[in-house]
Amino acid sequence: EAAFYNDVYGKIAKDLDLVPYPELYIPEGVMVSTRSNENADYIFLQNFNEHGVDIDLSSLGGEIILSRYAKVTPPLQVSFEACPAGSMPAYASIVIRKEK
Repeated sequence: EAAFYNDVYGKIAKDLDLVPYPELYIPEGVMVSTRSNENADYIFLQNFNEHGVDIDLSSLGGEIILSRYAKVTPPLQVSFEACPAGSMPAYASIVIRKEK
């Protein structure tokens, strides 16, 4: 099913001449979206997998302004911790700010 959607969205992106971020491999289950204002672009990465993924963000440049995941330990103790460099734990979020 995921392959079908990748094909459909790939065709739509090609028809609209959308260009992905160069040199950024996006693992399956990771969503990337962007928002911009007059001063900066913001890149949001969210890992929706039940497992961690390796991801190299060095090609993007910019400043990581959020890099967190929820760590749950019994009996339902929740803490938020920084993502290890080069990886995104399950359900982690990363936000990168790039000046224009």
